[in-house]
Amino acid sequence: MRFVNRAVTKVADSSTDWPNFGILDSGSWCRIISVEASIRLIRALQIAMLAAIVIYLVVGELVSPAPRMRDPITYYVLSLVTITIVGVILVVRRTLVRHSESVLVVRPSDALTLNRWRAGYIMTYALSEAIALFGLVLRILGFSLSQVLSFYAAGFILLLFFGPRRPRAVANSI
Repeated sequence: MRFVNRAVTKVADSSTDWPNFGILDSGSWCRIISVEASIRLIRALQIAMLAAIVIYLVVGELVSPAPRMRDPITYYVLSLVTITIVGVILVVRRTLVRHSESVLVVRPSDALTLNRWRAGYIMTYALSEAIALFGLVLRILGFSLSQVLSFYAAGFILLLFFGPRRPRAVANSI
């Protein structure tokens, strides 16, 4: 047990042994300190989530039963939830991302604001991915591809549309 404690302590103390690449603070393993590093991280997440939507489409086609008459209430409920999620995405963008962008223009090294800005993008992407997952669920339940394609497309388009951008001054518009 003493050996394990020493090994863990050595790993925790040797943060300088790991390559930094300008992303991590020298005293932390998980704190991203620059806007550019955050943009790279968010871009990688966006690409992974876009690829996941394509995988959902393929998996849905491989495992779905033959299309048959399904109860349309499930489809309508998930359509209503999707519309609600799009509204939530717009609110998240307005409250987290745009507000943080205006602060980051003035203070680009503000870690709290940078985390809020990054969290806004991650929440936007998670909600967009949920819409595509609704398409996969409907496809597995037996709805046709033409019925669920709008869910896949909506998730994919939202992920593309809300790509990460460098913070810039924005006008206060309603």
